[in-house]
Order: sequence, then structure tokens, then C-alpha cells
Amino acid sequence: MALKSLNPFCRKRILSVQFWLSFSLLCLTPIAAISETGQETKIAQKQTLALWPALPKLYRPFNWTQRTRDFTQFIFNWGNSPLPTIVWNRNSDFDGGPYAGKGGVFTIADFYGDQRIGYHNLFTNIAAVFSGSLVGLPMDRMTYANQTYNYVDQLSAYFNPTIGRLTLEPKANPGYSDWWYEVTANLLYFGLGDIYKGESQRGMDNRLKSIADTYASNIDTFLSSPGISTYGFNHLGFDPLENKFRDVEPNQGFNYTDAGLGMGLIELLAYKKFGDPKYLASAKLALNYYDKSSDNKFYDSFAQFGPYLAARINAETGSHFSTTKYIDWVLEGNSAIGVFQKYQTDNKGTLLFDYFGASGFKRSYGQKERTYFLETTQYAFMLPAVKYDPSLALIMGKWMLHASTHASYFYPDQKTADSQAEGGLYRSSSANTIPYEALEIINHEGKFHFAESDPHRWKTDPNYQKTYESLGKSCANLSLYSGVWAGLWGGIIKNTNVPGILQLDTNKLDFYSQSYPTYLYYNPYGTTRVVQIPLNNRSDLYDVITGTYLNKNQNGLGSFTIKPNGAVLLVVIPEGKTLIKKDKKTLVDNVVISFY
Repeated sequence: MALKSLNPFCRKRILSVQFWLSFSLLCLTPIAAISETGQETKIAQKQTLALWPALPKLYRPFNWTQRTRDFTQFIFNWGNSPLPTIVWNRNSDFDGGPYAGKGGVFTIADFYGDQRIGYHNLFTNIAAVFSGSLVGLPMDRMTYANQTYNYVDQLSAYFNPTIGRLTLEPKANPGYSDWWYEVTANLLYFGLGDIYKGESQRGMDNRLKSIADTYASNIDTFLSSPGISTYGFNHLGFDPLENKFRDVEPNQGFNYTDAGLGMGLIELLAYKKFGDPKYLASAKLALNYYDKSSDNKFYDSFAQFGPYLAARINAETGSHFSTTKYIDWVLEGNSAIGVFQKYQTDNKGTLLFDYFGASGFKRSYGQKERTYFLETTQYAFMLPAVKYDPSLALIMGKWMLHASTHASYFYPDQKTADSQAEGGLYRSSSANTIPYEALEIINHEGKFHFAESDPHRWKTDPNYQKTYESLGKSCANLSLYSGVWAGLWGGIIKNTNVPGILQLDTNKLDFYSQSYPTYLYYNPYGTTRVVQIPLNNRSDLYDVITGTYLNKNQNGLGSFTIKPNGAVLLVVIPEGKTLIKKDKKTLVDNVVISFY
């Protein structure tokens, strides 16, 4: 569901439902396979990643890097007509700011052809810049029609010095706080600060420090004040100007109980960037709050940061926070959203689709199960945890393979015409780089694995008629709001010579770190496979999991083997370098390649 389409308190959380599937990482429970007639057959399946299918049943290679590049180039094309994807936002919110008198700042629509384009949309805009950056596009100097644009610097227009962070409404309502949008956006801004170090000359470092100070103060206040039951993170947001929390109205969705994990990660990155121990203390304070929690505080997206936050702090500081509890939380989900772990079959038992690793809702729009592109793609944030805790290698390898495979089916050219809301209209269009927002397992017309976005439901729902009409008659169901996250896969995934064995870049989302190229490979096959890796220089290939070299003196097209159903955490080291053991760590030229 698109930003501004509903009351911001609700977003797409207006769901009052019973938990859609009971998970247990240890117990045998049935999962449902939906038949052609809508009946369910029961498949006995242990709810653990170890017993997910090794290889997605309908796996096919997908070039995520190229898809992200094509998407980014398409949406940042100022000449798209008659359906614009990007325009100047001249909202008065930016008056008096760094872009006053410069025509405003760029903004991207929620949907392709959405006539509401023009309002400020920090969440979508910053994700678009972040996504393009992850696949190597220079978002600080993008050109169109001989004009160069610095989209990274334009994001500074959303910074409000009074509240010390990027905000959705920097002038009109600077105290407005919605943690799902706000914390995520400020976290991405920290990532951009590492990618574009030269932006420090334009004041980016000062803004980043202010953001870190703001969230450090929030964490300390929320967790150190008396009456912790009224503090913590069980809220929608916090208005610093009125010094009060914002909360979801009863029966209108969820408060963001895991938002502190996003704040904690901001603090850890601030510590790595600025070196001030107060930021590390705040990160640990937030993590300790969740580490001691006996109940699942999963909301939607922030728990995905937990494994990485805990693993990195453990490895770098000798702490002992749990990494797996956050994986358990995400798998268990809550009463509305979680990880689908099921097959879809017809009434003859023929496989139609598998939904292992996809994130979605059990009940939305007519009590239908839907998976979502955005939430499924955000699982990528868990990947860098494996660098700091190699015991997660098989879990992360399998999860990334399944989730990214499912996400590839949101695109028009990856679906048959009768299984998507726009039919065959965009299958061969340049707009096929834009995904749909959701996949319904069985839609209202009885179609399977049906690709659509919210407008497809709004047009027949009297509760959303005004919203639907505001989109305009040309609005398509292709979701720019969702597609701006494609770079999470595009940045970390490369296909290899073995279909189904992905090269997963564990450095790409591990900001403010010093590392040699480090890749996770997961072998979903029951036989040993030989995997090739392109090398620019003569190199040695070291596996962190076994603590051994897999091959030495490789150049051009190197290779190594992976055992059946196994994983390799490969570090590419310049040929002939000496390994140094220091305590539990293994170093090469003072760069840690293994923490255990």
C-alpha cells in the first residue's frame, strides 16, 4: 500500500486478524497447501529452515543487478511521458532550506502513472537513491539531457536541525514521527554516508552525527526512564517537539515494537564512523532491551536488523547477544504478517507454486493471503550477519535464495498475462522493470499467484473509492514504491556458473567496515558442485567456515568446490598473503577475515 494512501497511523497495518500460521523452529506442524478449489491439503513439515526445500521448486536465474540498474535509469528519466515517474517537488516544506530557489527537490510517484506525484515522499526517494547506489550507479552525479543531478545531496532537504534527523515533513510538521518510515530512512542515510564519503564536504557528516545524537537520546530516554512499561518501543513514533509518543489507535494495526533495533543499528554505524563510545553504549542498550525480552517484538521490518546488529557487536566487542532469536521472531511473525512456508497445489496435488521465504499477510482485502515485494526484499538486511557469525551461513544462504526467487515473480515480464492485474500490457514494455506490489495466493477471481497492487483492490472497494479516484485514470498497478528496494537484491546477488548457487556479497550492506571481498555461497544440491568466480587479480580463496584455503594462486576465472547442501564463506585474498592469528581472530594485513 502506498504512502499517503491511508491515514499515516494505519499505513497497510489495518488488519485485525488471528495469526495466520503457527510456527515453531523445533516442532512438527502442518503447513497448508491450497488446492485449485480453495480447499487445503495438509503437508507435514517441520517449521525450520533446515527442512525448507533445498532449491525453490520453480527456481530460475534472475539478473537482479541489471534489473535494478534498468529500473533506476527508467524512473530517474525526467522525460518519461505521458506517465512521469519523477518530478520536482516544490512543496513549501522546502522553503528556506538548502534547495530553496532551486526548483525544489526530486520526488518519485507511488505507482506508475500516479497523478498524485509531487508530494514529498522521503521513504520512496531515499530508497531509490540507496538502491541505485548499491548497484554502482553514481547517484551523486546522474545525468539526463546534459544536466547533472546530485540526488544524494537533494535528500538533505529533508533534514530538520531542530529535531536533528531527516523527517517526512521537514517544515510543515517536523515533529511528526512514524518510525517505520522515519527510522528506516535515517538508517539508509547512514549507508549513503559510507558510500558517498565526499558528501561530507556538503555537511553530510554533521547531519549524520546529529541523527546519531537524536536516536541515542531517544534510546536512553525510552529505556532508562522510570515506568518502563510506558516507555520502550511499543509505539508508532515519538514527537520530540511535544515530547510525547504517537500510538496506533485500537484495532487499527500495530505499534512498532522492534523499531529500537533500527535505532540501535544507526548507533552502531555511528560508532564505527565517529568512534565515540557513547554510540556503542546506546546500541548495546537497545540490543540488551530486546535480548532480554521473553516475548516476540517482531513488527514488520526492524527485526531483520537484529541478527546483523547482534552478530557484529558480539564479534567486535566480545559481547554475547543472541543472533538467532531475531531469526525466530521473523519466522514466527505476528498476528498479521510473517514468513510464508507453504506449497500451493491443485486438487490433483500438482505443484503450482511454493511460498517458502516470502513475507506477507494472511488477511487483506477480502481475507486473501498476499505476499509483498518490499517486505520480502528487506530480508537482505540480514545477510551481513554471516560475516560476524559464520554459524548462520546455511540459514542465510537458503533464506536469500528462496526470498529472492519469490521476489523475481513480481515483475510483469516474469508472469503470464492472465496472472497479473495489467494483463499483458507491460510484459514487453520498458516499464516491466517496475514490480507489482503484491502477489495474492488466490485472488478474488480464483486466479493463482496473481500479481497486483493496491489500486486493483481500491477500485472495487467503496471504502477506498476516493483514494482510487485520486490516482487518476492512467495509474497502473506497477509499484514504484516497492521497486525502489530492488537494489537490496541487485547489490548482493550475482549468478554463478551453477544455476541455484548464488554469489551473495556480504560486504555490500555491511557499512563502515574494512574487509576483503567476502561472499556467501549455498549449495542446494545433493552433490558436490564446482563454482567459478571471476577474479581481477591473482588471488587465494579462503573459506571462513572451515578455516582452510579452497584454492590458491587463482587468476582470471577461479574455482572452488562446495559440498552437498553445504555453504562456503569465501574471502578473496591477494595471492601469497600471510594469515595472522590474534586471539580468536584471523587477520591479513591487519584486516580481520574471520572473527572465530
